[in-house]
Amino acid sequence: MKNQIDEGTRVNLPLRLLWAILFSVGFGGFWLAATFNHLSEIKRSIASIERKLESFNTRLEDHERRLIKIEAKTGIAKYDTR
Repeated sequence: MKNQIDEGTRVNLPLRLLWAILFSVGFGGFWLAATFNHLSEIKRSIASIERKLESFNTRLEDHERRLIKIEAKTGIAKYDTR
C-alpha cells in the first residue's frame, strides 16, 4: 500500500528541525544583506577610482599639450602644434 499525499496531508517536523530551518533562513538573509552591502562598497570604490583616473588622464593630456607647445616654441620638437 502506497502512502497517499494530497493537499490535506499533514506533515509533522521535529522542533529541532524547524529551529534549524529558521536559523538557516535567518543566517542566509543576513549573509545576503552583508554580501549586497560589500558589493555596493566595491562598486563605489571602483567608481571613485574611475573618476580619479579620468581626472588624472585629463591633467596628463593638458601637461602633454603644454610640453608640446614649449618644445615647438623652443625648436626642440620636430612637429608643429597648428
